Amino acid sequence: MQADKIAMILISISDQYHDGKNQTRRERPRDYMKNTAGKNHLDILIVEDSRTQAEELRYILEKKDYRVSLAVNGKEALHFLQRRIPDIVITDILMPEMDGYELCKRIRADEKLRELPVILVTSLSEPTDVIKGLEAGANNFITKPYDEKFIISRIEYLIANRELRRNTETDMGAKVFFSGHKYFITAERLQILDLLLSTYENAYHQNRELLTMQEKLRQLNERLQEEKAKTESIIAAIGDGISIQDLDLTIVYQNEILISTFGDHRGEKCYQAYSQIESPCNPCPVLASFEDGNIHNTEMIRPTKHGISHFEATTSPLRDATGEIIAGIMVVRNVDQRKKLEQERENLIHDLEEARANLERQVAERTAELTQTVDELQTVLQTLLIREKELQEKNRELHDMNTTLNIMLKRRDQEHSEIKKEIAAKTMETVLPLLKKAQTRATGSTKDYMETAQANLLDVFWKHPHDSVLTDAKLAPRELQIVNYIRQNKTSKEIADLLSLSVRTIESYRENIRKKLGIQNQEKNLKKFLTSLL
Repeated sequence: MQADKIAMILISISDQYHDGKNQTRRERPRDYMKNTAGKNHLDILIVEDSRTQAEELRYILEKKDYRVSLAVNGKEALHFLQRRIPDIVITDILMPEMDGYELCKRIRADEKLRELPVILVTSLSEPTDVIKGLEAGANNFITKPYDEKFIISRIEYLIANRELRRNTETDMGAKVFFSGHKYFITAERLQILDLLLSTYENAYHQNRELLTMQEKLRQLNERLQEEKAKTESIIAAIGDGISIQDLDLTIVYQNEILISTFGDHRGEKCYQAYSQIESPCNPCPVLASFEDGNIHNTEMIRPTKHGISHFEATTSPLRDATGEIIAGIMVVRNVDQRKKLEQERENLIHDLEEARANLERQVAERTAELTQTVDELQTVLQTLLIREKELQEKNRELHDMNTTLNIMLKRRDQEHSEIKKEIAAKTMETVLPLLKKAQTRATGSTKDYMETAQANLLDVFWKHPHDSVLTDAKLAPRELQIVNYIRQNKTSKEIADLLSLSVRTIESYRENIRKKLGIQNQEKNLKKFLTSLL
């Protein structure tokens, strides 16, 4: 709207200059802008009291190879212009000692400087900015913050049209009444056209920036809606109720979980909605957060749609960008399950305490019993130790007696062996010769009996290393008699005739002898085996 007002002002001023005469203007050479724009070694004076903004503008211009000088106010700029005249002056409006409007008027009043292009740096916040610029004789405007492309295009445009301005007839001027003030405008039509184009271009540039900002705002709003949906989803997933109260404790927001628990109470006082009372709770956690700016936790029991429930409420202040508290947020969590678990835990602890007391009592009783048992065992142990000593003493005595007996047995065995040797010697010396002598005189079966007796005596007293086999076999006397006949190479029939037994009986004796000698399952000749023992 401001740009439209400014454009209408410029057009009306331009119309006042038309006096009905057809003035012929010189056409601008087609190649002039191109040739002028190509010459970047321009001399530009920047008049700006802010060092930061002056350096920013100088940085933009020096990138285009422009020669840049600085002055901090209008007065200093005039002193500079007395020494050197640049191609363009770019001046801020608000400056100490001499502002931009006054500097522009002084330049237009000086015969040597009046053709010097002047660009005013302004915000174009009011239509009067353009009127004052025209009254002061400014050629163009640029706005803050600086746009590099726009500044360069303004400079190139002014340089390209400088020759046209020199060949344009000067008009007399016109009076303008605007916003309760009269202004006398002496600017040329081309200057007015420059300002009009500059204003339009600036408005177009700002409009594009506005459209860009609107698009960014739309994208940000979409992202905000997405983030809001995500936040709502997260809050729903957490499962807690959320309420926001303003400074007078009026509920301004409830999430769906809180509404489903307590009902929709937006617009009501929180103490009326949640506690059904006419004044704030004492203590009130929300008011406490308002007072000290801290987070407060409290537990409460409240009626709900589903009955009486336990809740844990956490309140914290909600602040604006300046840090001022503007509302309070309360997060409400149903803790019925936790309370149930806590009660179960208390019951379990109580049961465990009773069990521990019972266990300690049982341990004490058992300890007493064990102590008594230990005492008894110690008594028994002492008795056993005494008995052990006695037994050890008895054992030593028995050992001594055993040693004595072993000595006596060895002596007895030795004596027995000597007696046996003596008997054997006497028998061999006395009895055996008599048997042999009797055998020579005997006939028939008597002779055989004598032979058997002689063989038996030989078996008894014979000192052969294999005699132990027959001894270990524990053969009966009849079996020893048959063994002797077998050694004499007699057949079973001959042995049967000698002993007046049947052949079957002799064979049975032979088989029994094989069993006792351990050769019943071996293919060994019994006569050879018995002979091998001699």
